[in-house]
Amino acid sequence: PIGPGPTMTSNPLGGHISADVAEIRLYLSEPVVGADARAATTYELLNLGADYGVGGGDDSAVTLTPSYTDAGLLITLTPPATLGDGAYQLTVTSGDPGIRDFEGYGLDGNRNGIDGDDFILDFVIDRIAPTIVGQDITAPTITVTFDDVGGMAPDTVTDPNNYSLLASGGDGAFGDANDAAVDLGAKLSGISYEPTTSTATLSFSEPLPDDLYRLGVSGVNVADMA
Repeated sequence: PIGPGPTMTSNPLGGHISADVAEIRLYLSEPVVGADARAATTYELLNLGADYGVGGGDDSAVTLTPSYTDAGLLITLTPPATLGDGAYQLTVTSGDPGIRDFEGYGLDGNRNGIDGDDFILDFVIDRIAPTIVGQDITAPTITVTFDDVGGMAPDTVTDPNNYSLLASGGDGAFGDANDAAVDLGAKLSGISYEPTTSTATLSFSEPLPDDLYRLGVSGVNVADMA
């Protein structure tokens, strides 16, 4: 182990997950006291609700059933059902009561070489493809608002190659011979993304000519964090 206390040797679920989660596996650096490893009170799993933040008033606890074999290096936590999409925070308590080794050293949750701190894991389950819920054209910008549980991957929503813009050619209709693609590489001064609102802003170096336009967003290359 890194220090006197046991540690988690790998991050079991951290980040964004696009698969079903029916259990959480915790891998230990050394065996721990079995009674508390098997105690449900050692663990707290919170569904963080719509605000994705701890303490926002919409958190809810998820019941976990722990499983641990004496002298083993694996703790398995099983919820009543597959976890739904959303943001979660798992806390594993260090100490007595809590996770500790047979010498009495508590869990070193942050792996800093000092025992006695809880292990905290934040993760997001996101199995639903993102959607566009709004768009607005205010010369010289176009804003596109996305909706996704875990947020969008910024590098995909700020890549001009993932957008297309078609002008009607002045007749206000698409599908005839005078439709014209706008060269976004030449016309855009940049694309910014605001993760708190999931909004991408396409900024043009100068206002577009009067016409009817159709904006396309790549359903293949624009992706969420999962």
